[in-house]
Amino acid sequence: MKTKIFQILLLFGLLIWNTGCVKDVTPSDAINTESLASTKDGLLNVTNGCYALFKDNIEFNGFVDMNNNYLRQYFQLCDFASDDITCGQVTEDPLFYSFTLTHSPDQANTRFFWYVSYKIINSTNTVIEIADKMPNKDASVNQLLGENYFLRAFCHFNLLKFYAKPYTIDPNAPGIIIRSSTSEPSQKARATVKECYDFIISDLQKAAKLMNQSRGVQYASKEAAWAFLSRVYLYMDDKPNTIAYADSVIDSHKFQLETAEGYKTYFPHAASSTESIFLVAFTQADNKGKFGSIASMLYSDGNSGWGEEFASSSLRDAMSAHPEDVRWAYIDSLKDGNGGIVKKNGIETFYIKKFSYQDGDPNLSSPVMFRWPKCILTVPKRMLNREMTLWLLPMWI
Repeated sequence: MKTKIFQILLLFGLLIWNTGCVKDVTPSDAINTESLASTKDGLLNVTNGCYALFKDNIEFNGFVDMNNNYLRQYFQLCDFASDDITCGQVTEDPLFYSFTLTHSPDQANTRFFWYVSYKIINSTNTVIEIADKMPNKDASVNQLLGENYFLRAFCHFNLLKFYAKPYTIDPNAPGIIIRSSTSEPSQKARATVKECYDFIISDLQKAAKLMNQSRGVQYASKEAAWAFLSRVYLYMDDKPNTIAYADSVIDSHKFQLETAEGYKTYFPHAASSTESIFLVAFTQADNKGKFGSIASMLYSDGNSGWGEEFASSSLRDAMSAHPEDVRWAYIDSLKDGNGGIVKKNGIETFYIKKFSYQDGDPNLSSPVMFRWPKCILTVPKRMLNREMTLWLLPMWI
């Protein structure tokens, strides 16, 4: 009996002792982004998380919509408003407003793109602020710091393209809200277009200086920053700087032009191509399938996607003079039993396969953001002979 009483008292004492110790333990909810990123490994994980936000379906307005990811909305807002794609089917998707050029501030895809862009920007600001404070930063830390400057510039630049006037029209027009730190007030006025461009250029120049380690084309690099700077200056109609930064990429000798035959399978294998400078890498684990991929809007093998958007007649007319143009490899017509082109709503069905068939999957691709041929196109003295540049022409494909 005494033994049992002793055991009960001992157990009770241990419980009291453990309870007293609990108050000194940091609660699990105290683990935040800042504490995670305070080490090299943490900094790497948070930076990789920034890349993931370009392809993840994240909660918005209280729920997760499989149609909502950064890249899907990005290509809707820019490519679908061009002359190269036409809407061939009736759709309730907000992408329809890209074709009619009747975007409104409250439509779902524009609101989501604004939201997710600033979510990524906020994450990059967190990493930049933490990395800047780290003592004795080595090359690996500087690389990650540079990547976050690059991603911050990338998001600001794309917002600027969609929500502001072009620099060449009015550099003093309202631009977008510049977010350069996590401590800024939630309410902030838009900067001018020029101030936005100056900020983007500054970020990219910092990025280029900091990045000296290659992590692969699925991550930002010094050469990607140069290619990006060349594009920014091109939008500003600053020819000397456009050419200078394109020359920097070319002179790095890290990239090589695909052959005409190789280009026919370039996009499905972009991650391993010597032509790719920067892309957003998707794996089968990231596959959005029919309900959220970029490909599902542009192509269907009969069941894989909606196939609502087709290669436009103006694009095909421009290419028709050159049936040998290798870009035809990415345009696939839908034919009926008699060999004629199927029409949907009176429009001939010409699917686009640019975002399909990575790993043989019709809905999988790793969208390319910067390619070496674009650098060549901006430097006239680097242009090759005409026969080798048919697939370099500045069209959507």
